[in-house]
Amino acid sequence: MNRADRRKLFDLAEAAIDYRDHVASVAVERAGESRDKFRESGGTIVTLSPEEIDAWAAGMPNIAKDWAAGLEEQGLPGDAILAAYMDIMRENGQPISRQWDQE
Repeated sequence: MNRADRRKLFDLAEAAIDYRDHVASVAVERAGESRDKFRESGGTIVTLSPEEIDAWAAGMPNIAKDWAAGLEEQGLPGDAILAAYMDIMRENGQPISRQWDQE
């Protein structure tokens, strides 16, 4: 790979990061607008306690495993993707109400 090819790859990676950031900012903006409209229409947003979140998660079917199994049936690494995601969550100290990948 020559210098020009490496530069093209760098430019592409930079564009991908810019695009990701743009899409995220649009999503955040739209979420805020939707939340405001919901409240203006009389909606109420309730914040659950960590215990309520844990109970909610415990009462759900394991939809993450179902999603991964669907990918596995297509020959895709669903279990590995789910495990990698959960590992990143654990490594970064994110709150996890259920160990979806370990059930």
